[in-house]
Amino acid sequence: MRGVTDTLSENKLLFDMQKGILQWYEFDAGSNILIVGGNASLINFLVDLQLEVCCLTPYELVKHETINRRYDYIVAIQVLEKTDDPLKLLKIMSDLLKAEGKLLLGVDNRLGIRYFCGEQDPYTKGYFDGIEGYPASHICTAHMQGKSYARYEIEELLETSGLPHRKFYSVLPNLEIAQQLYADGIYPAEELAASYAPFYKKNNEIFMHEELIYTSLIKNNMFHQMANSYFIEASRKENFIDVNQVTMSNDRGAECAMTTIVRSKIVEKKVVYKEGYERLNNLKKNQEYLAMRGIPVVDGRLKGNKYEMPFINAMLGNVYLSELLCYDLNIFIKKMDLFRDLIIASSDIYEENEYGLILEKGLIDLVPLNSFYLKGEFVFFDQEYSINKLPMNVILFRSLVIIYSSLKGKALASIDFFFDRYHMREHLQRYSDISSEFLAKLKNQKILKEFNFKHRASLQVVNRNRKKFGGSMTDIDVIKESLLETCFDNIGGRKLFIFGSGRYADEFLAMYRYDYKIAGILDNNSEKWGEELYGVPITSTEILSKYDAEDYKVIICIKNFEPIFYQLHELKVKYIGLYHINYMYPGRQKYLPGKDGLAEKQNFINEFEKQISEKGRKHYHIGYIAGVFDLYHLGHLNMFRRAKNLCDYLIVGVVSDEGVRSNKRTEPFVPFSERIEIIRSCRYVDEAVEIPLIYCRTPEAYRKYHFDVQFSGSDYENDPGWLAMKDFLNSNGADLIFFPYTQQTSSTKIKTLIEQRLL
Repeated sequence: MRGVTDTLSENKLLFDMQKGILQWYEFDAGSNILIVGGNASLINFLVDLQLEVCCLTPYELVKHETINRRYDYIVAIQVLEKTDDPLKLLKIMSDLLKAEGKLLLGVDNRLGIRYFCGEQDPYTKGYFDGIEGYPASHICTAHMQGKSYARYEIEELLETSGLPHRKFYSVLPNLEIAQQLYADGIYPAEELAASYAPFYKKNNEIFMHEELIYTSLIKNNMFHQMANSYFIEASRKENFIDVNQVTMSNDRGAECAMTTIVRSKIVEKKVVYKEGYERLNNLKKNQEYLAMRGIPVVDGRLKGNKYEMPFINAMLGNVYLSELLCYDLNIFIKKMDLFRDLIIASSDIYEENEYGLILEKGLIDLVPLNSFYLKGEFVFFDQEYSINKLPMNVILFRSLVIIYSSLKGKALASIDFFFDRYHMREHLQRYSDISSEFLAKLKNQKILKEFNFKHRASLQVVNRNRKKFGGSMTDIDVIKESLLETCFDNIGGRKLFIFGSGRYADEFLAMYRYDYKIAGILDNNSEKWGEELYGVPITSTEILSKYDAEDYKVIICIKNFEPIFYQLHELKVKYIGLYHINYMYPGRQKYLPGKDGLAEKQNFINEFEKQISEKGRKHYHIGYIAGVFDLYHLGHLNMFRRAKNLCDYLIVGVVSDEGVRSNKRTEPFVPFSERIEIIRSCRYVDEAVEIPLIYCRTPEAYRKYHFDVQFSGSDYENDPGWLAMKDFLNSNGADLIFFPYTQQTSSTKIKTLIEQRLL
C-alpha cells in the first residue's frame, strides 16, 4: 500500500480534519452561503466549492440593522454557545434565509457522554457544570465564556425562531474533528469499542472509557440524547437531504481520505481530494478481483468521484461471529474455518514459508468488519488496500482481533485457542507488526502522535484517574492497574509461580526465566498438568497449599485476568501480579538486569550508582546491542568500545542457536554457550543476555531493559525495519545510534574465507 507522502504535516492534517463537519454535505450548485463565525478551515472548504460565500461574526450579524440579501444556506458551527442571546441570533439567521433555505447548525450537547467521562466544560473550565444546567449558585457566571445546551433546549430555540422543521445528526467524536454522523433513529452497526477513538480537549482527567458505554446507551435508547455534539438541518419546509449515516477519514491524508455516505437505498464512497481517485479505482478493481475468484462481494460501480453500492440491511460479519463465539463454539469454529478458507481463496499463493501461506495479492482489509453475514455466507465490501506477498495469517490475525474486540459476552474459547488451531503462535509478533504498521501508516499515527497523546485517553490515564476516587476491590479496572504496576514487586526471596500457559505465559518465560527462578506454572486445565513450558512444570493451584502466603508470589499471565484474580483471592494468595505483553512496567527496569534477580542485585546497584556519581555520568545510562557475534572479531570489539564510551552500563543481547537457524537460515560456527561467554568476558560489556527466540525484537528488549540507547552497525542504517525501530525508540524517549561498519573484517567475510578453504 502506498501511504501518505512524507511531506504531510500535523498542521495540514488537523486543518483538513476540521472540515469534516461540512465536507460530506451536498450544497446545491450556484448557491450563496452565509457563514457565521466560521473558522479558517470551514471557510476554505466552502470557497473551494466555488460557491458565493459571505462571512460575518455573530457580533456583526446582530449589529447590522438591515441585510438585504437572503441566503440559500447559513452555516453556524459552535456559534450558538458563545452568544449572550441565542434566540435573537437564531431569529436573525432565520429571517435571512430564503423560503427554501436551510440553517446548518453545529452545537455541543451539555449532556454529552464525554462530560460524564470527565471532560472539562469548555466554557466554565469546570467539571459537570453543563450537566447540572450551569447553576448560578455554583458557578461564577461573570467568568463564563459561553454555555452548551441540551437537545430539548435547542429544539425550543429553533421552534421559537421560526424554523419548525429539523433533522438532527449525532456527531462523533465532536464538531472539531467530526468523523461519524448518525441521523435520528440510526445507530452504529458495529461495536464502537472496536472502531471508535474518543477525543478530548484535555485527556488528563478522563476516568471512564467512553467507547465502552455506547452499547448500553444504544440498548437503552439514549445514544442520540447523550451525543457529544449535533449537526442540524433546520428550515421552514421539510426538504432534508437523504443521508442516514456518514463516516469520514480526513486523518488519512489526501491520497486515502474517504467519505462514506449511507442513504436510504444507496451507499456512496466519495473521494475527498483528487489524489484519492487512485484509491477509488483500487476499490473497484479489488472488488472485481474477488468476484472473479468466486468470493461473494457487494456489487458496486464507479460514478464520477464516488463508488456506489446498494444499501444492505444485514448483520456485519464481526457482529455475527462475536455473538456466535459467546453461545456456540462448534458452529463458530466452522464459520471461522470458512472465513479462513475465503482468505486463502482470495488470492493466488506466492509461496509457503515459515510465516505460512504467502498471498500474491493480499487484501489486508478482508476482515469480518468489512463483510455482511447474509444468507449463510460472508459478503465483502470496502476492499481498497492490497499488499503484494502478504502472509495470509496477517489477515487472519486481524480478523480474530476484531472479533474479540467486538465481544458483548464471555467468549467460549480464548483467542490463544485459535492462534494454536491455525498454527500462528510462533510468528504472532510478525503478524501483529505488519498489521500495526499498516494501520499506523494509514492513520498517520506518526504525524499525529503528539495530537493523539494530548487528546486521546489511554488505559493508564483512565485507570490512574479512577484511583483518585479511592477505588475498591470491586473496581476491576483499578485492580488491574494496581496489579500491573506491582507485577515485579515483592518477589525477593519468595517462590514465583505464574498462572497460565498460553501466549502471555510463553512471552513471560521467554523474557524473564533467567532473571527469576520460576517455581511452577499454574493452570486450571487438568489436561495440561504434567506438561512443561520452557522446562517449567505445569500444575494445579493445589501446590500453593504447601506454602505459607508470605513465601510465594503469583503473576497472572492471562489476558482475561479477572476470574483468575478472584480465584487467587479466594485461595488467600497475598502477593499477586499481572503481566501484559504491551504494558510498560514503571520502575521495574530501573535496576541493571541479571540472573541473580532484583533483590539480590540491590547492593551491586547501589555501588554502581555511587561509582557513576563519583566519575560523572556519561551521555546515556543504559545501552543495548543485539547480535549473533559468531566468529568474534575486531569489528565487534570496536562496537562495544564505542558503545561503552557513550553509556554507563552496556547490555549485549546474544542470539541463540535456534534464533540463528530461524532468522538467518544458517548454522552458527560457534555455539551459543561459547559465544555468550566470549561476549561476557569483554571488558566493555557489563552484561550479556540471551535474546529469546520469538520475542527477540527491539520493542520486547526495550520493555524489559528500558535502555536509553540501542547501538547497531551502519549496514542497517537505511533498512526500513531498523528505521521503524528507531521511530519506536524515539517515541519512547530512547535513541538508536548506528556505528560505522567495519570494512576490513566481518563475520560474513571470515565465513566466506572458511568456506573457500583460504584460512
